[in-house]
Amino acid sequence: MPTKPKGKCSFCKERVMPNVIEENTLRRDKCKCPSCSKDVYICRYSGCDNYVTGGEYYDDEFCVFCTEDFAKSGALLRKVLQL
Repeated sequence: MPTKPKGKCSFCKERVMPNVIEENTLRRDKCKCPSCSKDVYICRYSGCDNYVTGGEYYDDEFCVFCTEDFAKSGALLRKVLQL
C-alpha cells in the first residue's frame, strides 16, 4: 500500500506517514492515519506536508497548524494597521 510523506495529522497531532486508501488524479488522495485511523488529506498550503481532517461531507483545505499561523498573521496585520 503506497504512503505519503511524513507530516503531522490534524486529528491526533502525531507525525505519521499516512497510507493512501483512494488515489485520485484530479483531487487529493484520500489517506488513513496509521496512528488514529482517521481519514486525512494533504494540506493545500504550498510547502506544507501536514494533513487535514477529512469528513463524511466536507474535507478541510488547510491543516490546523497552517490555520493557526494564518490566524496569528491576521491578528498581527490588524494590530499593525490600527497603529
